[in-house]
Amino acid sequence: MLPTKSQLRPVLLGFNAIMITLLLALALVSYVSLNHIVEDDDYEHLIVGGLTSNLTDARFHVVQVQQFLTDASATGDRDGFDDAKEHYQALQANLDEIQRIDAEFKNDISRTRSLAEQYYQIGQKMADAYITQGREAGNALMKQPDTGFDDRALALAEQLDVLVKDVQQRNQKLVAENMGDILFLRNLIVGMAIGLGVLVLLGGSALYRRVFGILGGEPAQAVTLAHRIAAGDLSQRISGTPGSLLAALEQMQDQLKSVTGNIRSLSREVQDSSEHLSDASQAMQHSVHSQNEATRAMSVTAEEMFQGIEQLSHEVSVVGRQTEEAQNTINECEQVIRTSASDIRSIADYIGNAAEKVHALNRQTDEIASITRTIHEIADQTNLLALNAAIEAARAGETGRGFAVVADEVRSLAGRTGSATVEISSQIDTIRQGMEQVVKVMEQSVEASRRGVEQTDVTSQAIGGIRDNTVHINQHVQGIVVALQQQQAAMGDMTQRIELIATMTGSNQDAVDKTVSASGDLKDHARELGDAVSIFKA
Repeated sequence: MLPTKSQLRPVLLGFNAIMITLLLALALVSYVSLNHIVEDDDYEHLIVGGLTSNLTDARFHVVQVQQFLTDASATGDRDGFDDAKEHYQALQANLDEIQRIDAEFKNDISRTRSLAEQYYQIGQKMADAYITQGREAGNALMKQPDTGFDDRALALAEQLDVLVKDVQQRNQKLVAENMGDILFLRNLIVGMAIGLGVLVLLGGSALYRRVFGILGGEPAQAVTLAHRIAAGDLSQRISGTPGSLLAALEQMQDQLKSVTGNIRSLSREVQDSSEHLSDASQAMQHSVHSQNEATRAMSVTAEEMFQGIEQLSHEVSVVGRQTEEAQNTINECEQVIRTSASDIRSIADYIGNAAEKVHALNRQTDEIASITRTIHEIADQTNLLALNAAIEAARAGETGRGFAVVADEVRSLAGRTGSATVEISSQIDTIRQGMEQVVKVMEQSVEASRRGVEQTDVTSQAIGGIRDNTVHINQHVQGIVVALQQQQAAMGDMTQRIELIATMTGSNQDAVDKTVSASGDLKDHARELGDAVSIFKA
C-alpha cells in the first residue's frame, strides 16, 4: 500500500516547521544586528561628520581673523576689523553648532569660546595699537607673554587640536564598536548556519528512514519500471494491487500510450498543415515583396513629382514677382511718357507763342522797312533840294556862297542818310529772311511736337494696354501659384500616405516573413515532436 497523506504530512510539516523556525531566528538576529550597525554608522556620519566639518570651519575662521587683523595692522585699513568680526561671529556659530550636535563637548566648547574671545579682543587691541600708536606698541601687544596675540592664537589652536583629537577618538571608538558588532554578527551567522546544516542532515536522514519505512520494499521495483517507461518502453506488463505504486505506474503507462498515440496523429496533421501554410506564406511573401517594391517605386515617383511641383511653384513665384516688377516699371514708364507728353505740349505752346512773337517782330520789321523807305525817299528829295539850292547859290555868286556850303553839307548828309537807309534796308531784308527761316523752323517744330504728342498718346495707350495685360498675366500667375500650392499640398499629403502605405507594406512584409519562418519552424517542430514521440514503443 502507498503511504497516505495523513502518514507523510506530520513528518514533512514537522521538518519544515523546524527549518522555518531556525531560518526566522537567523533572519531576526541578523536584522537586529545589522540595524544596530546601520544606526551606529548613521550616527558616525551625522555626528562625527558634523563635528569634523564645524571644527574645520572653526580653524579656518581663526586663521582668517588672524589674517585680517594682521593686514589691518600692516596697512592701517580699518576695513579689516569688519572682516575679522564676520569670521569671529562665524567661529562662534561653529562652536554653537558643535555643542548642539554633542552636549558632551560643552566644557571644551566653553573653554574654546573663552580663548576665542580673549584672542579676538587682544587682536583688536593689537591692530588698533599698530594703527594709532605705531609698530612698537603693536609689537608689544603681539609678543606679550601668555596674554599676547601670538600666545592667545597658539592657545586657541591647541584647544581646537584637543577638540579634533576628542572627535577622532570618538570616531575610532564608534568604528571599533561597529567592527565588534560586525564580527559578532559574522560569528553568529556562521554558527547558526553550521547548526542549521547539522539539523538539515539529521532531519533529512530521519525523514528518509521514516518515508521509506512507510513505503517498504516496493519503491526499488517501481524505480526500475519507471526507468524503462522513461526510456520509452511502454510495452511492459505491470501488475499491482489497487492503490499501490505499481498500479499507479501501470495506469501511467496506459495513459502515456494513449497520449503518445494522439501526439503522433496530431503531429502528422500539424506537419501537413504547416506544409500548406508554408506554401501559402511563401506565395504571400512573394506578392508582398512585389507590392513593397511597387509601393516604394511609387513613393519615389511621388517624391520626385512633389519636388518638381515645388520647383515649378518656386519658378512661378519668381515669374509672379518679375511680373509685378514689370508692372511697376510699366507704370513708371507710363507716368514718364505722360510727363513727356505734357512737357512736349508745353514746348509746342512755347514754340507757337515764340512763332507768333516772331511774326509780330516780322511785321514790326516791315514797318521799320517802310519807315526806312520813307526816310530814303526823304533823303533823295533832300538831296535834290540841296542840289537845287547849290545851283541857285552858284547863280547868286558870292552872295550865295555860304548857302552853297550849307547846301553841300545838306546834300552830303542826305547822301549819307540814303546810304544808311539802303544799308538798313539790306539788314532788314536779311533779318526778314532769317525770321522767315526761324518761323519756318518753329512751324516745323510745332508740327513735330504735335506729332510727338500724338505718338506719345499712342505709346501711352499701348503701354496702358501692356499694363492691363500685365495685370491680367499677374492675376493668372497668382492663380497658377495658388493652384500649384494646392497641388503641392495634395502631393505632400499623397506622399505621406504613400510613405504610410510603404511602411505598412514593410510591416506586412515583416509579418509575412515571420509567418513563413514560423510555418517552417512549425513544420520542423512537428517533425521533431513526431521524432520525440517515436521513442515510445507501445
